[in-house]
Amino acid sequence: MIELIANLLGYILNFLNDIFGNFGLAIIGFTIIIKLCLYPLNLKQQKSAKKMAEVQPKLQALQDKYKDNENKELYAQEFAKFQKEEKFSPFTGCLLAIIQIPIILGMFYLVSQPLTYMEKMDATQIAELKAQYEVNNEEGGWFNNYQEIAIINKSSDLGIDLNFLGINLGQIPGQNDFDIKLALIPLLSMLVTFASVILSKRMTDSYNRNNAQYIETQKSMAVMNYILPVMSGYIAYQVPLGLGLYWLCSNLIQTGIILVIMQQIKAKKI
Repeated sequence: MIELIANLLGYILNFLNDIFGNFGLAIIGFTIIIKLCLYPLNLKQQKSAKKMAEVQPKLQALQDKYKDNENKELYAQEFAKFQKEEKFSPFTGCLLAIIQIPIILGMFYLVSQPLTYMEKMDATQIAELKAQYEVNNEEGGWFNNYQEIAIINKSSDLGIDLNFLGINLGQIPGQNDFDIKLALIPLLSMLVTFASVILSKRMTDSYNRNNAQYIETQKSMAVMNYILPVMSGYIAYQVPLGLGLYWLCSNLIQTGIILVIMQQIKAKKI
């Protein structure tokens, strides 16, 4: 399933690479297209979260009413009736998140293995290129997933230009001596992820100002606001910079989407 998605998305990235003639620009254009396609899902997810917060007091009252009732079937019936009356589903937000997971993984496969999913080369062709450019099993990085990046990094004949603003997108910062130029993308990724997390939290907080249970839960999860950005920066430091650039652009656009949705909420359009 994930490989199929990566293969389909590969046509888009390859098309953009042919237009721009640069892998970095192709990744940026590709990320913008994917994020714009996912925008309706993001909007629907936030509408669901907002609706869930609005009905939470009524839902809590319903749960309290039937918490000591051993007739679970009766509660199920009342809950179904409640959902119909309030026109909401508690699973909508989760479902949309699940839909996005294979897309995100597919994009990871694509950007880390561009010869397979972008250039549509088979295993034999890639093995021949490994031998030709003397790419060994250790050169690919984590789990040897980046050997195709290593091949492209050694070749100028594959139609994929890894040079982006003076940065080689085939480099893995964690496998080189510290270089601020190589560390720039992971650092920006960490900062942008932090901004995205804070804005997302602020938006969700606005739905749940009077939800005591939510407020208490958020206190215990406050540390995650710092862990996620640090993890984002660390991962970007340990993978080829092409992947780091994708992750940076993805979080940057997501931050923009959150700001747009927050404005829509402020204007009471959702």
